[in-house]
Amino acid sequence: TKEIPFQSETKYMVTVNKEGNKKFVYSKGAADVIINLCDRIIVNGKINKLTNEDKKKILKQIDLMAENALRVLGFAYKPFDNNKLDRNLIFIGLQGMIDPPREGVKESIEKCKLAGIRVIMITGDHIKTAISIGKDIGLGANAILGQDLDKISDTELLKIVKDNDIYARVTPE
Repeated sequence: TKEIPFQSETKYMVTVNKEGNKKFVYSKGAADVIINLCDRIIVNGKINKLTNEDKKKILKQIDLMAENALRVLGFAYKPFDNNKLDRNLIFIGLQGMIDPPREGVKESIEKCKLAGIRVIMITGDHIKTAISIGKDIGLGANAILGQDLDKISDTELLKIVKDNDIYARVTPE
């Protein structure tokens, strides 16, 4: 009945769904973002407080999955209330998906390099996913986050672009 659509800036979406006489809020999106919208976690059917230690374990798992070139989605829910839809959620779990580069990308990048063209990758992906994919297609492993680009001057940016082939968690702006 209600929805917060996916936006590349927020990296998640939220829907409100009616199940029988009850309404529930469901959210999915970038796992490292979803986990920060949660204050509880469901474990073996029981809802517990989401501790800092729980978050550390989940973030470590996200990193491990991302290092294997997986795009990692996080999932959460809560019974509907009239409070913010995207806060105080219950963390459900993670899903890793492979989205391999198109056939011929690695060869095309190599041809560009031989022709003197420098190729860079700009993506909304998790930085470790981006680095893993970048290595697979023949790019360097130097990467920077979009949020870090926002913090530097144009002069610093000119220095950084020479060393970085990968720009991760970048928004359209």
